[in-house]
Amino acid sequence: MDANITTNEKKVDFFISEKDKYVVVSFQGQIGRTFEQTLLECWKHISKTQADQIILNFHDVTQFDKHGLSAFVRFEKQVREKPAQLRICFVNHPLYKFLNDEGSGFLKLLAIFVDKQIRELS
Repeated sequence: MDANITTNEKKVDFFISEKDKYVVVSFQGQIGRTFEQTLLECWKHISKTQADQIILNFHDVTQFDKHGLSAFVRFEKQVREKPAQLRICFVNHPLYKFLNDEGSGFLKLLAIFVDKQIRELS
């Protein structure tokens, strides 16, 4: 599934891949006010699946502003209530810094994931 949400402010595309109990959502572009619409579209698809592992790929995100942050927090809650585990990958340094400065739960989620991955490799 592919989607493109566009306004005069920001543009974010997303692509969903699904296999077995995994769903990967790859975002591309600038995340801002329209991110809530994007996540609603993602959730429509995810909620219909049997997936219990949701992976968000931020590799091609060029900007993430504070307007997208609250939508992300609500999305995270929906995923956990599904129930499913939410994982994040490919967070670039500027995005990491922004999320760290904003003090969101996003970085806590990322830290838990990285810690788990390191333990599994040991």
